[in-house]
Amino acid sequence: MSYAAGRAPYLKVGCYTVVMLMILGGLIVVFGDFRSGTTESYSAVFADASGLKKGQKVRVAGVEVGKVSDVELQSDASVRVDFTVASTRPLDTATRAQVRYENLTGDRYLDIGKGADTQQVSTLAPGGVIPEASTSPALDIDSLVGGFKPLFRSVTGDELNKLTAALIGTLQGQGGEVRTLLDTVGSSTSMLAEQDSVIGELVDNLNTVLTVADKRRDELSQSVGDLQAIVSQFANQADPMDQIIDHLEGATLAGGGLLGNIRPDIRESVIHLDTTTANLVDGQEMLDSTLSKLPEAYRRLGRMGGSGAAFQMYACQAILRLTGTDGKDIDIPLLDQTTGRCAK
Repeated sequence: MSYAAGRAPYLKVGCYTVVMLMILGGLIVVFGDFRSGTTESYSAVFADASGLKKGQKVRVAGVEVGKVSDVELQSDASVRVDFTVASTRPLDTATRAQVRYENLTGDRYLDIGKGADTQQVSTLAPGGVIPEASTSPALDIDSLVGGFKPLFRSVTGDELNKLTAALIGTLQGQGGEVRTLLDTVGSSTSMLAEQDSVIGELVDNLNTVLTVADKRRDELSQSVGDLQAIVSQFANQADPMDQIIDHLEGATLAGGGLLGNIRPDIRESVIHLDTTTANLVDGQEMLDSTLSKLPEAYRRLGRMGGSGAAFQMYACQAILRLTGTDGKDIDIPLLDQTTGRCAK
């Protein structure tokens, strides 16, 4: 066997090994998230880190540009997140940072985006801090699901079946079912919102009633016992009660016939009552004046009839009025008594 033929297997093994090492190196670079180029370090302050951990990704517009380098709890209960960003992606003072879910298993990533105020913006220097006012934590799934508990309690069985059917239809690709789903949830939520004050007042009143009932437990028990005794008495006297009910039925029928006969007269009286009421309203001042004078008039009438069942009359003053030739009245006093019974 020649020398060249003996080297052939070694060359094949060497080429195969080199190719495999290159593939392995590529896999390490890809899955190890190795990135070429320089990075800059920044920090962001969050009210809640929402499960963000060291080593998780930093994305801008969905593209990975860095890593979370540290997550630290500060003395004021806020969370400081240190992260790196590629030098080709400089940040500015209007930058917003938000923790988002990367997948359904609960992994998070730090999303960097532009803020609403872009008029007075300057470049954020490396090592700069994004304030808490420009950050927001991830959505709390537990709080979201817990918030639906009052809704699910208020939904009836039929409504829950409709809601479930609409949800299944949506998941099966029937987009038209989305409207039914949203309408069902919206109507239930609106009903709860409209009745919120009524429900709160009902609960408060029920609490008051139960408190009073608890304080008067003995009296309530006695009342229930007395009611049971009364019901037992009625049950033992069924025949007399039947007779009473028969008489009540007859009286009700008679009363109904009487009301039917006098209904036209009552209608006319109501019509005239409206007119009388209007006249009383128009003459309210005269009516008030008359009513204010009635006590004095009754007092004088009582004095006149104070000696018996007959009224006593006394002539206290008499004036003869004549008309002169010039048309003017001439008064001639005939009697003018101001003492005794005629004294005011």
